[in-house]
Amino acid sequence: MAGRLARVDPTNAIVYQNYTFPPGTIVSMTIRDMHTDPDCHYSPEKFDPERWLNPGTQKRAEQFFAPYGKGSRSCLGRDLAQLEIMIVTATLLSKFAMQLYQTTDDDIKPYHLYFSPFPRVESKGLQVTIS
Repeated sequence: MAGRLARVDPTNAIVYQNYTFPPGTIVSMTIRDMHTDPDCHYSPEKFDPERWLNPGTQKRAEQFFAPYGKGSRSCLGRDLAQLEIMIVTATLLSKFAMQLYQTTDDDIKPYHLYFSPFPRVESKGLQVTIS
């Protein structure tokens, strides 16, 4: 998800580190910005499952991983979504062999943000052959 979900406190100032935002100030960020920030994740564009398995990096990786939001405003359907992702992934990987087909990083990299990220217009997106 790349869209910004605005948060506003109409009556109280918001204090963050050395900054104070007056009441009514709209505050937001994209989850993608946090997930691809090198200050949060080392080599964020690199596929590296070890960052989740190594005790030295796992805690930091989990701290800045928020695809469903965090805290009291996190997604209510998170557990159901994660279960569905596991079932679909396990089913696909156990029944089929898949290989990328005429797909480059440039075909799946987000170029346009219309709340959700979209690749460049001329991209055919992610393509795979299934056998």
